[in-house]
Order: sequence, then structure tokens, then C-alpha cells
Amino acid sequence: MVRTMIEIAVIDDDQETVKAVAGDIQESLSERSDIRISCFTDGESFLGQIEDGYRVDIVFADIEMSPVNGIEIGRKLLRADPDVYLVYLTAHPEYAFESYKLEAYQYILKEDIKTRLPELVSRLAAKIDKENNNSRMIGTSTYREKVYYRDMILIRKEKNRKYIQYVLADRTYRERLNMAEVLKELDSREFVLVKRGLAVNIRHIVRFEDNRLYMDNGEEIDISRHRMKEVKEQMHAFWRAQ
Repeated sequence: MVRTMIEIAVIDDDQETVKAVAGDIQESLSERSDIRISCFTDGESFLGQIEDGYRVDIVFADIEMSPVNGIEIGRKLLRADPDVYLVYLTAHPEYAFESYKLEAYQYILKEDIKTRLPELVSRLAAKIDKENNNSRMIGTSTYREKVYYRDMILIRKEKNRKYIQYVLADRTYRERLNMAEVLKELDSREFVLVKRGLAVNIRHIVRFEDNRLYMDNGEEIDISRHRMKEVKEQMHAFWRAQ
């Protein structure tokens, strides 16, 4: 299924807090029709949904819950999907340190929800919009999946076939296109053609030595001689813009 909604989850064992936070989010994003808010009053049911394939973009979670507290929810959530924006809600500022250790995106004191949440959720929705624009739908006529440019390590043409491969850290996708069409459709400065039938994502290069690129998935790729100048120029331009 193609994901067209921004999925937001609110988790708190106090039902009134869940309703209030969900209402504040709805009000802050009232002009949008692509927001779906799911409410949970315990961490176990939320994690069960994650295990069943529920994919979420933003999570607002209370820290003090039982039997599963917000910190444990965060650990399991970020292990399953490191790209989720996790925001902790707490009545106790001393818990901020725990949220930073877990690399949560942000934490909000419950007394500040009314003033801080509207700006934060609007900013996160805008970030997700930008990320969604830098993605490609890949698959068949019956099932297509969104793949973000940032996750593509390299794009490779299959030998003697009319397919190209999108190589990610944990999987590879195939599509019936030629390399020129793909690069034109991607239209992104982060991809550079290093030899015939092979383009790499510059953000996944960990080392460049002589005429060889070392990628973060362990692959070593030799740059063709006639592409060397353009590859160097595009790499420098990309990193200067970061």
C-alpha cells in the first residue's frame, strides 16, 4: 500500500491527556487533510501494532507509564525504525537526560504542551513533506513502496538485462528502466554516475582514495577514468552544500 498520510501516534496512560494532546495536534494541523492520529493508553498495545506492521512518522509518548514505560517504548521503536520522530512528554524535567541518551528528537514538559506543541508538530510535518519529496515509489502495478533517496547507497544496471537495482543497506529493489531515465527522474545532486551502469549516492561514500570509492555498505568501486573529473566536482559541490 502506498503511504499517503502522515501517521502520528499519541501514547499516555492518562486518557484525558491523550485526548488533549491529540486535539492540540489536530488543531495545529487543521488545514491539512493528510494527517492521521492514532491514540494509545498503554505502550504494549502500541508496540503490538508496530510488530504487526504499523508504520508511524511522529510519536508523542509519556515517559512514566506501566508496565512498559516511554523509554522502553522508544528503544524498541527506534530499533525498528530509526527515522521516526520521537517526542517525549513528561511532567518531570529530570527525565530530559534519559530522552537525550536515547536520541529522542525532543521532549516537552507537560506544562508547556499548549505553547510548544503547535510549533513543533508543524515543523515536523514540514520536514516530513520535504523528505517525502526526496523519495521514489518502486514496485509493481499491485504493490509499490516508498524508498527515500537518502537510503539508496547505489544504483546499478543489471548485466545484460533491462533492469536497474536500487541497493540499500538491508535490501535491493529492481525496476525496469535504464540508468539515464532513472537519473533524470531522480534529478538529485546526491547521485553521481561513476562508470557506465553504476551511480552512487555521495552521502554513503566513507572514503575516496586514488580512483576508488569506499561505500558504507563495504563495497569498493573504481571510478572510470573519463568520469573522474566530474565525480570529484560533484562530490565537492554536494558536501559544500551540506
